[in-house]
Amino acid sequence: FVYGDALYFSSPEIINTRLRTYNIFDPFNPTQTHFPMTGDDIQEFAVNGNYLYAYDNYFVSILAYNITNPFQPSWDGTTVEIDDYDEIHEMCAADGYLYLAHDYGVLTYSLENPKTPEMVDDDIIFSIDLYTKMSINSKYLFIHGDTDTLMPAIFSLNDKSNPEYIQSMSFPYFYSYDIETNDQWLCFSTQYYGPRIYGLK
Repeated sequence: FVYGDALYFSSPEIINTRLRTYNIFDPFNPTQTHFPMTGDDIQEFAVNGNYLYAYDNYFVSILAYNITNPFQPSWDGTTVEIDDYDEIHEMCAADGYLYLAHDYGVLTYSLENPKTPEMVDDDIIFSIDLYTKMSINSKYLFIHGDTDTLMPAIFSLNDKSNPEYIQSMSFPYFYSYDIETNDQWLCFSTQYYGPRIYGLK
């Protein structure tokens, strides 16, 4: 996860999957700047303001790191547990809210108190689908799944505390590996058909 000149890294291939921080000002010579002994299975990251949010899959919880100095994240020991949900697959943040994609939809957390995110909405999309990929722009939240027939779901962010499900996209069959968006484009990487790019009005 890249934020400015800082790279936040954790890998399930490494036995110790705790947060690592690198300075990538020189992208050909990244240097590790911090390795706090926090988190046991960190899998997802998001940034809002001066805080880096990390999802710890082992404890099924959110950790909030102060990144006023982005190369020296600090954590005060506070964790926010996520109860009664299957594995969190992806996380993003914008404008004071944190969004987590789980098997059946999206969880919304207020970041009014940035150290202790508070759940304000649990929107169930469909009861049998698996949502694993998510991207956000200023108006919409897009969530995509990892099954062949699962189309991306579109949420309006008119009320950022309560994303409103609008519809699912419909296009020819493909399996998407990832999804990214800004205010002009929606992009998919696909298994058989290469990149797919859609203009957003």
